[in-house]
Amino acid sequence: MPATLPPYHSPYERQHPPHTPNPQHGSASTARRASASMPRRSMSTSPRYARPALLPWYRRPVTKIISFVAVAWVVIVASFSLVMDVAYANRFLPGTSVQGHDLSGMTAAQAQLVLDRMQADISVDLTLNGVTTHATGAELGITVDRQQILSSLAEQSRTPLWILRVGQHPTTGLSISVDADQFNTWLDSNYSGQLVAPVNAGLVFDSGTSRFTVTAASSGVGVNTADLDTIADTLEAHAGKGSFTLNPTDIAPQITDDQAKTAADWINQRLTTTCSLDYNGSTVYTLTPADIATMASITPGSTGLTVTFDSEKIQSFIQQTLQPSLDTAPVNQDVLTDASGAPVGLARSGANGRSLADTDSLGSSIAQCLTSNNAAPINLSFTDIPFSTQNTVTLSPTSSAVQAQLTYLLAHVTEYNTAEWGDYNSAGGDCANFASQGLYVRGIPMDLTWYSHGPRSASSAWTFAPSMDAWMKSKGWTRLSLDQLDQLKLGDIGVFDWNLDGRADHIMTVSRIDDTPGGVDVYFVSHNDDGAYRNLTDVITKDHPGANAWFYSVP
Repeated sequence: MPATLPPYHSPYERQHPPHTPNPQHGSASTARRASASMPRRSMSTSPRYARPALLPWYRRPVTKIISFVAVAWVVIVASFSLVMDVAYANRFLPGTSVQGHDLSGMTAAQAQLVLDRMQADISVDLTLNGVTTHATGAELGITVDRQQILSSLAEQSRTPLWILRVGQHPTTGLSISVDADQFNTWLDSNYSGQLVAPVNAGLVFDSGTSRFTVTAASSGVGVNTADLDTIADTLEAHAGKGSFTLNPTDIAPQITDDQAKTAADWINQRLTTTCSLDYNGSTVYTLTPADIATMASITPGSTGLTVTFDSEKIQSFIQQTLQPSLDTAPVNQDVLTDASGAPVGLARSGANGRSLADTDSLGSSIAQCLTSNNAAPINLSFTDIPFSTQNTVTLSPTSSAVQAQLTYLLAHVTEYNTAEWGDYNSAGGDCANFASQGLYVRGIPMDLTWYSHGPRSASSAWTFAPSMDAWMKSKGWTRLSLDQLDQLKLGDIGVFDWNLDGRADHIMTVSRIDDTPGGVDVYFVSHNDDGAYRNLTDVITKDHPGANAWFYSVP
């Protein structure tokens, strides 16, 4: 009997069997009504129709990429802006200009040079009574206010993150001022007889009354302030170039006698502080009222008359009064020579000269002292000016005591001073007696061991070489050898041992020291083989071959 196969069902049918109504539940219409009363399952939640859920916008990949790019751009721009701020620190920003002159990237010092050229380029043609004359700004007192321009541009260049402010470039116009006094003075000198500069009342010091008094004011004929302002405005607008026809008028002085009297009263009451100038702890100059008068100016202002101390007047005082009184020229050495012209000592010591240094700072200190009533002394600084001397002769120390010693010995090399000190050649030699005389004239005091009370009344330490050697050793004077000749100085004492037995045989005094390419040459003044300068090398190689010598450095 053939096998009966089960009904075939597809995989989908096996997974989703067909719905068979349950007879117990009634007819199909009943079933539909029942199903309608039940909540219908959404297709979206059915496993058969499931869809992926959407992510929030801030978690979507595109949003993340856009955010990253935006943040990176902000960081890059901010970093670049900060780098540019650093790169242009203390420099003018790109696009900075003054009257068409580009100052981009310049330091204040570099911009100052540009403004200096603008100052030098000021050119004016002036016509007076049909006569035209050309002049420069420097001649007329027309100046570019460089400090004001630089300060304005520097303030604008301090803008942080400036590179983000497109189109905003620091710029300023040309600021020009005209010195009325100089302008009219120039006109007076170039149009003789047609203009007269007004004279302002000023201050002088009356030594008779010991008070500041007033010089008289007088009016003049020239260009008034309003016309000068017009000239300045025109030059500012035309890069320092212009032509003007002048109409001189009466000009009253800016400072009248009454105003100057008020200023004089103020100065007489105010300037009670003594401004002293010190050097190395000592006062070398004190400003006098007459000095102060030369530096004081009366200046009219919006708040009334003020007394100022102009920097140019202060510098003029320093150059014309202070420096001539404080600067010194170097003093060269005067060399003592013997009859043959050989240098043997000093008649006068050399001294460096000096010149006031840093006068700009000194001018500021003087102005501060005068205006702040500050009694603190002003410390000066000087630049040394070396003196010249003979390079072949060592002439130090340069004390008067050594000069007295050498002067005496040179005077009595052959002319013995026997009346005062005697002559010991007949007793073995006068060398120690002669060297002792020089030490005594130098100022070395006699003692119980080393003394002389006249001819034939001297101690052995005074007249006998071995005893004098022992006495100098007992004094603690520095003893030098032949290898230490570079430490010798004029007036030192040489002791000589002819036969190398360690005992002094001769005494001489150093009278000359020559610095030569081969070393130091030393000379002596002495008795016994009397001579003003006996050469050390000759003494120990020719006169006494193989001899030894040592020396005492006399303090």
